[in-house]
Amino acid sequence: MDLILLILVIVYPKKRDRIAALSASNFPNVPQDQFEHWKRLELLSYDIVIRCGIIWIAVEVIGFFIVGHYVFSLAVAALPVLLILLGVSAVYGSKAAKIKKAHGIVIQKQQREPLVEAPYQGPQCVACAAPIEAGVKLCHKCGWTQPG
Repeated sequence: MDLILLILVIVYPKKRDRIAALSASNFPNVPQDQFEHWKRLELLSYDIVIRCGIIWIAVEVIGFFIVGHYVFSLAVAALPVLLILLGVSAVYGSKAAKIKKAHGIVIQKQQREPLVEAPYQGPQCVACAAPIEAGVKLCHKCGWTQPG
């Protein structure tokens, strides 16, 4: 469970920020009150998971440094609270998902700029433009004689 929460604590803030940056104007076909309700539920769901993960990891780390080993009784005592809060987060997330589906809210993933390779600047064959090493007399691709 620790690893899962750690991954969520790392990944969810980025997703949360992307949702927080959205505005109703991004979705003109969605009623503004429904958009705001969806956004509030979605952010609340993310916030609960992020805070639970941070608190859980902090409790374990602090317990480990204070006591010097993993504190099983502390984890057992905190686990029900953690599970209840994660359940609450799931309820909020489910409500947000229903609104999202009902109104067709689709969040576009950020498009990455395609990598554009710089054109080859080295020696090239005079006939087929294949890259060749300097001083080569015949092109390895087309067999043309190179000036030189």
